Amino acid sequence: MMNKFNPDYAIHVGQFLKNALDAYDMKQAELAEKIGVPKSVINEIIKGKRNINAVLAVKLEPIFDMPASYWMDLQTQFDIAVAKAGTTILEENDEDIEIGDKSAIDIAHWFINKAKDVASGMCDLLTQLKLQKLLFFAQAISLKQNNRTLFSEQILRWDYGPVVNSVYQEYKEWGEDPITEAPSVSFDKATERILEITYRRYGIYTAGHLVDLTHNEKSWKDAEKNEVLSPLVIKQTYMG
Repeated sequence: MMNKFNPDYAIHVGQFLKNALDAYDMKQAELAEKIGVPKSVINEIIKGKRNINAVLAVKLEPIFDMPASYWMDLQTQFDIAVAKAGTTILEENDEDIEIGDKSAIDIAHWFINKAKDVASGMCDLLTQLKLQKLLFFAQAISLKQNNRTLFSEQILRWDYGPVVNSVYQEYKEWGEDPITEAPSVSFDKATERILEITYRRYGIYTAGHLVDLTHNEKSWKDAEKNEVLSPLVIKQTYMG
């Protein structure tokens, strides 16, 4: 959960209010009653649809033992950041994203078999490097369209792009050779749709080109080596 201002992003004050409610185990309706405003006002602030003004800041002061200036400073920081070019507005946190129940290994098996079905030669099959990039883009598309990860495993920031370590360990013995063996798998229609979109959009490219594409993704560029890529940042900065 984000709890501080990051100058690279504009975090709406509503996110901090949500954090405070969670910390105090307080419902929106309870806060609304305490400060004498409709519940819709609190909800709109948390969703980033309404700003905090001085009157509201003063009312919040005794509830969370934070001075009114704290809330007003957050609002000012947000307003300034939004005014600057290239700012990304974050109105969610990772806890708002649903975690998918699929296995990254099973998703990898689907891509390997898909490549085998449509390949016209060995050069069209998947290497470990290309497979990892397809996993990243499938995750990004699922997050963008459904606010849900496709698989539950974390994606790491490695030198040659995003990597799911469990899949790397499974296929590392293949090295740079095309992967030709994988058990058959089947998924529900919604998952199949995400995978088909991913393969249609990115399966045509070489592994090297996909590396270049992932290196242009902000979620990879801004992460430290071996750092977990945040699903939230993947969702909000995906360039596809």
